[in-house]
Amino acid sequence: MEGTERKKIFKKILQVVFPLLLGAFILFWVYRDFNFQRVGEVLTDGMDYRWMALSLVFGVFANLFRGWRWKLALEPLGEYPKTSHCVYAIFISYASNLVIPRVGEVTRCGVLSKYDGVSFSQSLGTVVSERMIDTLCVGLITGLVLLLQMPVFATFFAETGTIITSPPQSSATSSYSVNSCLTFSTFA
Repeated sequence: MEGTERKKIFKKILQVVFPLLLGAFILFWVYRDFNFQRVGEVLTDGMDYRWMALSLVFGVFANLFRGWRWKLALEPLGEYPKTSHCVYAIFISYASNLVIPRVGEVTRCGVLSKYDGVSFSQSLGTVVSERMIDTLCVGLITGLVLLLQMPVFATFFAETGTIITSPPQSSATSSYSVNSCLTFSTFA
């Protein structure tokens, strides 16, 4: 009995110590050649903390809104997680993205599955649809900016000497260009 209890305690300690040691090693490895003196100079002399405080407020409210929006997206599917759990899942997803990029979306769904019993596949479906809508919105905004700010782009290209040639006129080349753009956007 005593041996299994020791194993449990050792396992609990290992679950805490190993991630801390791994995190310390990663931080050391990433920042081994970093100039901390320059950071100190920027933090003391080169930064307006009012803007930082304002950006912090907007950042937190954006994530609160995103968690609330995710909860609303899950409700038509018959899933009713707590709003706070949705918000915490958003914050955890960002933290996990710092360790392994793009794992945050899966982590976010796993958090709700564990704490609120939300179906993993349904929550992942809402995340995928949210990303598709985000991509569509970014594409529309980019297109709108390109159209509305064409004189600015034309001035920039003229001043830098960039020459924009017209696209090829043959249909075979045009279809190749469209297919290559679609392939690139799929894997990007």
